[in-house]
Amino acid sequence: LMKGYWKNDEATAKSIQNGWFYTGDAGYLDEDGYLYIHDRIKDMIVSGGENVYPAEVENALFDHPAIGDVAVIGVPDEKWGEAVKAVVVLKPSMSATQEEIIAHSRTKIAGYKVPKSIDFTDVLPRNPTGKLLKRELRKPYWEGKGRQINAPFERCIYRARQALPLAHHPQNVAHTLASWLLLGLLCRIFALLAFPR
Repeated sequence: LMKGYWKNDEATAKSIQNGWFYTGDAGYLDEDGYLYIHDRIKDMIVSGGENVYPAEVENALFDHPAIGDVAVIGVPDEKWGEAVKAVVVLKPSMSATQEEIIAHSRTKIAGYKVPKSIDFTDVLPRNPTGKLLKRELRKPYWEGKGRQINAPFERCIYRARQALPLAHHPQNVAHTLASWLLLGLLCRIFALLAFPR
């Protein structure tokens, strides 16, 4: 596929491991073998042990008639580890409140995916090619903090995945994934018992 990133050995080492290229995309295969891409892994929000893909939340928010542009990010949250926050650009001469947008999103997506807060801005930061710079939006909230794993489920999953890294040999991948699913189920049960929503 490629030999590596130009003059960036660190990025190459993170992306190419044991002959596999890690794109950083999250997706799934359906029963017919079609691949669907959800979002970038680094943009995924983990709130109370639930994975929230910003693209799904953004698509739901774009259905609101007053929203011209939107970005969804994860921000620190004491109880859930991360909370969903939307940064919204309203269309010219349109208005909407935080409460209206949150209520609208409740009709479109699961409750744990609904933004807990909305920030309004005139423009979202983008690079010269138009790519949204979510790291710029996240920066003020995560200043001086690493990504925290506070919720019990997240701590459980984090420790389990450290102890059981993904196998790189095709015959071992199914076994590893099955083990992860079982550990995930046990961790979810623990989290639900410890912190019911």
